[in-house]
Amino acid sequence: MSSRRMLLRGHAMKTYKHLSEDERYVIQQGLDAKTSFKKIAASLGRDCGTISKEVRARRTFKQSGAMGSPFNDCVYRRECTENMLCSEGPCRGKHCKRCQKMPCHKICTNYEKIMCERRETPPYVCNGCELKSRCTLEKAMYSARGAQSEYKSVMRETRSGICADEGEIQRLDAIFSARIKNGQSIHNIMSTSQDEVMWSEKTIYNYIDKGLLSAGNTDLARKVRFRPRKSKHDTLKVDKK
Repeated sequence: MSSRRMLLRGHAMKTYKHLSEDERYVIQQGLDAKTSFKKIAASLGRDCGTISKEVRARRTFKQSGAMGSPFNDCVYRRECTENMLCSEGPCRGKHCKRCQKMPCHKICTNYEKIMCERRETPPYVCNGCELKSRCTLEKAMYSARGAQSEYKSVMRETRSGICADEGEIQRLDAIFSARIKNGQSIHNIMSTSQDEVMWSEKTIYNYIDKGLLSAGNTDLARKVRFRPRKSKHDTLKVDKK
């Protein structure tokens, strides 16, 4: 995003793309309070699309019922009168839709799944839904703790062999990404900020290639014209002596 557009918005938008744990808790609190993505984004100095992508990417799905009713996402769950579908013994007159031992959707031939339409539109989760305590459908929930745990797991896999921690990646992102997107080369930035960077030029290229910085390979004017190099791995090392 250009500096001119940021000034027009009235506040400086954060340039690094990774959300912190504190920001995720703010998102969860906003969703619980039925706050819009726009207001949550404004409070964090983030883009509205960033909040929307975070919620959709990190939400979890739970098959939980309501008070006195088990999970049941069948389209006929309200008027169904089926009884004794399984061989679990006498059900004391209860309908199968209320059975806690054997969920009816696993054995009933008339079962048809239904999903709540609210999950397909903002806010895409059930956090602030007033019907949550009475709903027996599958629920989509956003949890800051769960989202942060998933984020760390993904970062561990992505950063295998990466020596820098999250704070250092954000610091490098602030130094390089905006200048790269303005047309400066990594070599030029390194020559003017070597004491501040304290990493090699090859390392910065590797971090960009792994997607750890906001700037990508497409922002590097020369790299997009080169074909990716083929790595050669020796399957067997021979002592020539």
